[in-house]
Amino acid sequence: MDNNYFNEKTKGNIDKGFPIILGIACFIIVVATIMAISKGQGKGNAKTLFSTSKDTNVEEQTGSLEFDKQIIGVLKEINRENNSITFFDVKKKEDIVTNYTSGTIIYDKYEQAMVLEQLKLGELVEVYYNSDNSELVKLQISNQAWEYKNANNWGIDTINKIFTIGDNKYKYGRNISILSNDTFLKPEDLHEKDLLTIKGLDREIFSIQITKGHGTITFEEYEDFVGGIVFVGNDSILPITENMVVTVREGEYEVTLENGSLAGTKTARVKRDENVLLNMSEYRKPAVKSGLVSFEILPEGAELYLDDVIQSYDEPIKLEYGKYMAKVILKGYETYENTIIVDEASKTIAIELEVPLDDLDDSGSYNSDQTDNANGEENNNEEIPDKSSSQGGKQISGQLIYILEPEGASVYLDGELKGIAPVSFPKITGNHYITLIKNGYETKTYTIEATNDGEDTYFNFPEMLKSQ
Repeated sequence: MDNNYFNEKTKGNIDKGFPIILGIACFIIVVATIMAISKGQGKGNAKTLFSTSKDTNVEEQTGSLEFDKQIIGVLKEINRENNSITFFDVKKKEDIVTNYTSGTIIYDKYEQAMVLEQLKLGELVEVYYNSDNSELVKLQISNQAWEYKNANNWGIDTINKIFTIGDNKYKYGRNISILSNDTFLKPEDLHEKDLLTIKGLDREIFSIQITKGHGTITFEEYEDFVGGIVFVGNDSILPITENMVVTVREGEYEVTLENGSLAGTKTARVKRDENVLLNMSEYRKPAVKSGLVSFEILPEGAELYLDDVIQSYDEPIKLEYGKYMAKVILKGYETYENTIIVDEASKTIAIELEVPLDDLDDSGSYNSDQTDNANGEENNNEEIPDKSSSQGGKQISGQLIYILEPEGASVYLDGELKGIAPVSFPKITGNHYITLIKNGYETKTYTIEATNDGEDTYFNFPEMLKSQ
């Protein structure tokens, strides 16, 4: 076949189809151009919306989104009745009220969509709105702000308006937002037990949320614990005082009060800004028995000490049951020391001080017409014998007479009180009268003989009979 024929035929076909091909190509180019421009405008909108330009009066249009104001503020109030949101402008230090609509865009700091109910008061946010009608175009949680969660190592200087977190210091203004739930507080309302979430920009704090607040614990009917120690979980160890108030972080605690051998534990569930009252009436010290003790001390003017504490004995002394070290002192007389036992509702203790033996002359010796009885036999005479009725003797150095029984009886030697049994006193040779007196019992008198045998002498007399 002729090549020229082929070329001419082909050329004719191309000439006829070229306009169609060219038209399709132009259409494709136009569509691609429109899509590119539209896509380019979308990217511009995002850049514009996140712009942080200081010139906030320059109107910006981004498709259907228009705004001419941009601020960083603290979210202070959401009013759903009139669809308004109030912000505190951190730069101008003033409140701004905007109106939100169904077209208002809300983002978190990661550019993820949010709903209005997810916003919390005290958030630091970037706000985009129109100044002519205060319409809120867009709201985003600021990604420029810093946040310190659950801080417990904080402090506040309300005079100089300085807030510390650890070793770092920050300033704050009088318009700082401090919230407990949705209630605004003053800086002085913060308590050291509170856990805080703190938000700010650079070196200034604008918002504080109390993430875990504090409450109090008080007590009633806990008198027996006063003077002891209270343990509140692992949070506090405090001395127990009257009208005590314990402040702790909200939560559940095992509260233990201890005073000596007395201990009691209760569970306290402490809520924010509320008080928990713990009744400790079920924990009591055992009732303490006590008696009235009358002291008859001769000669007059002597001083009485019980466990080294001076006492007035003009009236009976109320003493708890138990043992006490009694001491009676008067110048010119031998000091009396002995253990007394309080185990009755009332009792009388007679004490007569002795003149030192060195001060006695021969007339101080005693004679007795009574029959000697070295075995401590009973003398039916229930009167306390006169000193002149016993025979005299010499005091033997280093030897003692012990009267051990009956315990608690007042022991008289030849009419002189020696103390309360069990009691001991220097041995004087010869025959003597031992008289036993005890309140509520019959008085008994016995004769004894003391010899210089180089040993101490011990006597145990029969139990005393109760008075009829």
